[in-house]
Amino acid sequence: MFFTQNASNGENYGLEGEASYRLGSRWQISGSGSLLRTRYLDATGIFSSLDLDGRAQPFAPAYKLSAAVEYHHPAGWFARLDASAMDSFYYYTSDAQTSSAYNLENVRVGYGHGSWTASLWVHNIFDARYAQNGFYFGLIPPNFPNQSFLDLGDPRQIGITFNYELRRNGRAQYRVAAN
Repeated sequence: MFFTQNASNGENYGLEGEASYRLGSRWQISGSGSLLRTRYLDATGIFSSLDLDGRAQPFAPAYKLSAAVEYHHPAGWFARLDASAMDSFYYYTSDAQTSSAYNLENVRVGYGHGSWTASLWVHNIFDARYAQNGFYFGLIPPNFPNQSFLDLGDPRQIGITFNYELRRNGRAQYRVAAN
């Protein structure tokens, strides 16, 4: 049996922005940020075990931030370091389970010449353990007690990427990438 019920009112508002600045011909810094406020209004009684009135809505972190610094050498070498951060958020309306706030850092170094680019990269440098989704229900017999199940984000990943881009009249016509 499946039951769906909606809250009668809610409120969502936020602010976001991004900026990029080139420091000479070799360096560039960039960043972005967003603030979000969500809440249920007049939502008492939707789920008998929870009072949702005034609570934030699911998958709505209060903030998200990112920053990056890039370096490009005239000989074709480049490097990029970026970091991002996200606040905690509720997974679903049906329970009070929340994620933890987390941050991730990535790095990419490489060389480009003409239409070719090769780079070595590491995502999630510090191997942060973070959950992207969470579920709360009974699954384990014989009594099927409710418990938390987390869908974790990607662990540290290391890779190499080769790109080839065919240009005609200064515009990219074909792109091929291998990871």
